[in-house]
Amino acid sequence: MRTMIIAASIAIAASSPVAAQQAIGDWRGTLTPAPGTNLRIAIHIQKAQEGTGLVGTLDSLDQGAMAIGLAAIQQTGDRLSFTVPSIGASYAGHWSPSPAGWTGTFTQGPVPLALTLTADPVAPATPLAVPASWKMDPANATPLLDSLVAA
Repeated sequence: MRTMIIAASIAIAASSPVAAQQAIGDWRGTLTPAPGTNLRIAIHIQKAQEGTGLVGTLDSLDQGAMAIGLAAIQQTGDRLSFTVPSIGASYAGHWSPSPAGWTGTFTQGPVPLALTLTADPVAPATPLAVPASWKMDPANATPLLDSLVAA
């Protein structure tokens, strides 16, 4: 049992972007464009499926703007930068051990705003593989789909 706990702890730490100090992962931060106004930001960065490099998106959670494309994502050592072409924005930061994350500046137009990105504690988990032999019972399909659509 103790070995399983240690192995699970190592696996969790190894998959965490904080432990690896890599840009790949899901990150959260808050922009404060005016006193009393906070905008929660989520950044999702992954390896490109084709070729090399990184790809990613930005979600402005409080504005309901999701999957805004990132471009020119660069991580060099402890530096991270990217652009958000569709909104004329960019980010440049460095790795900071306290808090463990990327500390930098988000600039949109002439306005530079402080933005610290820390590992997203509620990032979606990797889906489990479905066995090849799995089949849905047709009698349960309609109620299941209706409940998912309603949610």
